[in-house]
Amino acid sequence: MGGHKWIGDGLRTDEIIPPLSPTDYRTIFSLLSYKTEFAGLEKPVAVSSHSIFYRCPVCGSVRRVNRWGPDKFLCVKCGLCKELELVGALNLAGTLKRYKDNRITVSCHVKGKTIHFHCRLLDLNHSCVNNEEALADFLQRVQNYMASAPLKADKKRESILRRLNDAEDLKDCFDFEMII
Repeated sequence: MGGHKWIGDGLRTDEIIPPLSPTDYRTIFSLLSYKTEFAGLEKPVAVSSHSIFYRCPVCGSVRRVNRWGPDKFLCVKCGLCKELELVGALNLAGTLKRYKDNRITVSCHVKGKTIHFHCRLLDLNHSCVNNEEALADFLQRVQNYMASAPLKADKKRESILRRLNDAEDLKDCFDFEMII
């Protein structure tokens, strides 16, 4: 992140401000979460800021050479030229959209009167009677899993659990794939 660095009583310098560390990012996010909740606003969603200043929002090319100096972005693949902060904001918004659109696949297999659900990403298996209550039964199993999951799982599983916790409707997080 480039820009002006404020010093003391409003003086500023054009010195480049180093990017936030992951710890700084989490600290700012937790402060925002607290303040938005206190103000009665919608809870923010944490997304990765990885490569937002190197990814082209038009063609998706991620290259270090796309960044021209502290404040310019020029994609070497498609030629897009924009202010670096605008590109970062577009990519961050795009990351949130991809994050919300990316559903978790659950394989379903019917055997007799039983339906078996398997979610590879969560390493979760569930079987129940194959009726109109089966989906609700599976979603209840997911909620129980979320409540009992270790606080510090591997990074991918931890990210998935955060996404499930942030979801307004749990069933919208899953794509169910029938296996015959």
